[in-house]
Amino acid sequence: MGAPSSRSSRPPPRRIRWRSKHYVSVAMVGALVAIALVAAIFIILAPAHLTFSIAQANVAVYGIYLPSFHNTTNTHLNFILTVNNSSPSTVVWYESMAGEVSYGPAAKDWVRFGKTPYMPVGQEPLSTRNFSFSADYGYNENTPNAVESCRILMESKVRFARRGLRTRPYTVRFSCEPVNFEDWKHFPVMCA
Repeated sequence: MGAPSSRSSRPPPRRIRWRSKHYVSVAMVGALVAIALVAAIFIILAPAHLTFSIAQANVAVYGIYLPSFHNTTNTHLNFILTVNNSSPSTVVWYESMAGEVSYGPAAKDWVRFGKTPYMPVGQEPLSTRNFSFSADYGYNENTPNAVESCRILMESKVRFARRGLRTRPYTVRFSCEPVNFEDWKHFPVMCA
C-alpha cells in the first residue's frame, strides 16, 4: 500500500457565493472612488482667485485746428485695469475683454479691448497684470461733472490652466465704481 496523498486530506475548496451585501459593498466603494476622482479633478482645475481694480484713470483731450472747421477735439477716457492673480498654481489666459463706461444718467460709452494682436494674454500665478483702455466719448468742457462719478462694467473671456490642463472658457463680469477721471487721489478703485 502506498502512502496517503496530501490531496485527500484536504477538504475540497468551497466556492464563495456572492450575496447581495457583497454587491452593495463593492458598489459603495466604487462610488466613493468615483467621487474622490471627480473632486480631485475639480480641485485641480479650480478657477484662480482674481482681484480687479482700476489703478489710474484720466481724461485726455486731443485737439486739431482746422481753419475751415474751427477747433476739432477728440476726447478719450483712459484707465488702467489691474488684475491680481493670487492663486499659487493656476495660470489665467485672457481671450477677450470689453467694457462699458457709464458717465451720465443715461449716456453710456463702450470700451473695446477685444481680439487684438495681443490676445490671448497669459498671467502667471501670484502675479499682477495691467491692461490699458481708452474710450472715445465726446467729452464737452460745458459738462464738467460728467466724469467725476463713473461706473465701469467689464466683461472678459478667460481660461484657467493648471499643469498644462486648460478649462473651458469662462465669462468674468465685474463692476468698478465710483471712478473719477479728473481726480487722481482716490485710486485704486476696487471692483466687485
